[in-house]
Amino acid sequence: MMKAFLSRRGGYLILAVSAILLLSLLIQTSTIELVSSDFRGYNDPNKSISTDGFTTGTESGKELNEPNSRLTSDLNSQLAALDHKIDLINDLHGNESQTILDFLTKLNQEVDDMKSTVNEMPKQNEMVNKKLLEDVRGDNSIKMEQFFKEQFARQNQRMQEVHVDAVEESPREKLLKKYGDYRAYKKARIEERINGKMYLKVNVSRMPDIPYEMKPPYAAKTDCKEYHEPIDVVFTWVNGTDPAFLKQLKDNEPAKATETGASRFKDMNQLKYAIRSFQKYAPWVRDIILVTNGQVPVWLNTDHPNVRVVTHKEIFDPKHLPSFSSPAIEINMHKIPGLSNRFIYSNDDFFLMRPICPDTFITADDELILYPKEGKQHQTAYGGRKKYRWNCDCPKDKYANGKCDNYKKCNKFECFWDGHDCDDVQPLSAYYIDKRASYHQSVDYTQLVLDRKFKGKGKGVDDRTWNPHMPAMHDKRIIEKIWEDFPLEAELTSSHTRRKKTDLQFQIMFIYYTKESPRNKDYEKYPYFKHVIKPQDKLVGYYAMKQDWKYVVLRLVMARQHQKVFNCLNDDLSHDGSEDSIASYFLLEQFYEEYFPDQTPMEKFNYYPHDLYADLI
Repeated sequence: MMKAFLSRRGGYLILAVSAILLLSLLIQTSTIELVSSDFRGYNDPNKSISTDGFTTGTESGKELNEPNSRLTSDLNSQLAALDHKIDLINDLHGNESQTILDFLTKLNQEVDDMKSTVNEMPKQNEMVNKKLLEDVRGDNSIKMEQFFKEQFARQNQRMQEVHVDAVEESPREKLLKKYGDYRAYKKARIEERINGKMYLKVNVSRMPDIPYEMKPPYAAKTDCKEYHEPIDVVFTWVNGTDPAFLKQLKDNEPAKATETGASRFKDMNQLKYAIRSFQKYAPWVRDIILVTNGQVPVWLNTDHPNVRVVTHKEIFDPKHLPSFSSPAIEINMHKIPGLSNRFIYSNDDFFLMRPICPDTFITADDELILYPKEGKQHQTAYGGRKKYRWNCDCPKDKYANGKCDNYKKCNKFECFWDGHDCDDVQPLSAYYIDKRASYHQSVDYTQLVLDRKFKGKGKGVDDRTWNPHMPAMHDKRIIEKIWEDFPLEAELTSSHTRRKKTDLQFQIMFIYYTKESPRNKDYEKYPYFKHVIKPQDKLVGYYAMKQDWKYVVLRLVMARQHQKVFNCLNDDLSHDGSEDSIASYFLLEQFYEEYFPDQTPMEKFNYYPHDLYADLI
């Protein structure tokens, strides 16, 4: 009967063969789509990092849904065609037409099953089609089976060739292949000959075949003694790659662009990990408050009850906006609506590596703990040169008369640059030109302001040190008193669009104002001024990242070895798209992911910035 059927109904048999080939092609296509998705990430096989920066699961991610949608659409169109053919065959009579109808009905069922289970393995193709072939009776069944096997083999080969050509390595995969895991580096002392002499310098070397023993990350701690008031954490943040922000920055005082370089604003995704570190090691804090110019990180869950975004408009005098100056933002932080009396101020490059409790910042007697750097090696230039002794000999009729005469006896540091009349005018005398960055000049200015207020002319303090790079506890009531005692200087700092030499340097001002203010003599009236001084060296790890990826990885290895309580990975990279910059981003991301891999409820999704590796795409 089979031979007769083949002679009379050859067209329908060809249809059946074509349908089987279609089924195989669709199954193979779905399998290839699924396999290729596994190459989008690195490190974690259950977490892929796509090229657009969003993490997805291998079964439910956005990238998988799109090809599956296309596959379902194609299947629906093919089913419609098959249904039409079934209707035609149904009009036939006899056993031969019934055989075709049974065959196509089974095929239709198999395609329906595939739509709901797109994870079938390619070998299931062979099993399904073998079963179908067994239903076909006749002398030609062996030849047909051989024919189908050859067709499947050719299809598999074509699919594999397309797969190999189509799947490209992601930027992170390329970097992982080139630089490896940062934990596979160690510090090495390397000899270098300079001008005929041998010198030893510290560098890093790879050791991929040697086990690298390091202590694991510290566990979280939940047994802290509760403080009697809530404590918030405040971060200042800006997305320096936002075109709208960059245009605004360019339009405002472009001559001062050197004070707002890429290292000030480049977003390396550090804020995400800083917040994770507080969630892990300081879960007792109340709110995470983000102060921004109106920008919001795309990943931040602003619906979380303990996440708040506060804009500059909410805390600044409107005439002082826009502002790109961190001292200006900091001097206004106490105006954040609903801010706790005592709050932790942190930058996005600060993070915790060990658990902390409120008593890290506040004693059992409710005294504020201050952590200035200690030792002569941390002394500022102001104290080292005793600049408080420098005498201002500007004539009274010229000093602060509302205009800059640029008189050499007035336009200089010890005269506050003619009482601030000449703040932006370079002194005529080269002797009084300070070529240091405005930050360093403002550290000296802040100390001169304190000494003139509390000590008088010619007197001062010479043992003040640089501010520590760590999250620090502040009291908004003390900041209010700074505005009360230094209204001109605070207002001037707030008005600066960019950093300037006449800024009140916030961290140094807060520490030494709290320590030196006469209000310390009246704790009954000002109990929040009570404080103690503690050394910070054992608690703080400061690691500057300079424009050399080997230098960066050395700092990361050191941070991992020391695991200090408070840590700062300070950005001193050029962000010029060079190998050093991109490798540094990659190694930094590795470091953070080791310690803080888990997404917190304060994140809408796990975000990896695409633009960091844009130069590799």
